[in-house]
Amino acid sequence: MSSTDGWLGYSFPRISHQRGSISSTSTDAYVVELSKHVGAYNQFMITTVNTHASNSIDIQIQYSEDGTNWFIDQGYTTAVAIAGGATPEAFDSWASEVEHHFYRIHVKSTVGGAAATFEIYYNFVNDRGSAFL
Repeated sequence: MSSTDGWLGYSFPRISHQRGSISSTSTDAYVVELSKHVGAYNQFMITTVNTHASNSIDIQIQYSEDGTNWFIDQGYTTAVAIAGGATPEAFDSWASEVEHHFYRIHVKSTVGGAAATFEIYYNFVNDRGSAFL
C-alpha cells in the first residue's frame, strides 16, 4: 500500500529515472546489448562509447510497442558507425521524448573478425510527477 499524501508516511519524488551502463565486446553479427521496457518514462538518453583502440562498431536503435515487433529508429536505418580510437569523439549520443513502449540497441563489429570493446550508458527519466513505474 502506498500513497502520495502524508497520511501513510510515504513521500515519492516527482522525478524518477533508471540509469546504468553495460560493457561488452562486439561480434560479427548484430547482438541486442540493451533492451528495456520504458513505458512509464518520457525522456530517453543512450550514449554508446567505442573504447577499442582501433576497431569500429555499428549500432542501431530500435523501438517496439509490443516487445515482439521491432522497428529501426529514424536516423539509424543505416547503421551508425562509431570509429575506434578510444578518443572522446568515439561515441554516439541519442535522445528522444517519443514515448514508445520498448527501446533496444543492436551492436556489431563494422568489419568481420575485428571485435571492439564498448560501453553503453542509458538514462530513462519520468518528469511527469508519477512515481509508479
